[in-house]
Amino acid sequence: MRVIGIIGAGYSGSMVLSFMLGSLPGCKTVGEDYHLLETESAVDCWCCLPGECTVFTPGFRDGLTYRNAWERLAGMLGTETLIVSEKIPSHYRKYLKDSPVDISFVLLYKRPEQFVYSSMRHTGHDSKISGLQFWTDVNTEALAFVHEHGYRYTTCSFEDLAETPHEELARVCGVLDLPY
Repeated sequence: MRVIGIIGAGYSGSMVLSFMLGSLPGCKTVGEDYHLLETESAVDCWCCLPGECTVFTPGFRDGLTYRNAWERLAGMLGTETLIVSEKIPSHYRKYLKDSPVDISFVLLYKRPEQFVYSSMRHTGHDSKISGLQFWTDVNTEALAFVHEHGYRYTTCSFEDLAETPHEELARVCGVLDLPY
């Protein structure tokens, strides 16, 4: 089993990229899956009709741990490669602690000026400086995380993905040894 993780700031296209990668042969996206283990309430499927989901079954959470979650999800989905868009390195640390997972990352980002505009629009904050600081912090943390652990990774600009989707997706797949 293999995992492709997407790291980056919110509102930078991780949902779009996760669905694009999840549509490739042998790949399935699980989006942001941190809530599967960090909430007491039942998690409902948002993509299947009631009673048709192969993942969110009545016994889904029985024995579920960070160490076995990805393997169980891959088994339930019948895939060799999971696409996870947790975005934040600390969420990945929980899954990877003491677990020999074959994982690679896509560090997804918006160009600074686009991120600041998007962040201001979504959060209602009007400070360009705080938006730019957040962009810097998120991308610095992402690079430090992959370098600290020696993970294979590539970067991907949301603007490149939007402007030339076929070329950018082919490039990302080539770096990550995914079929395109």
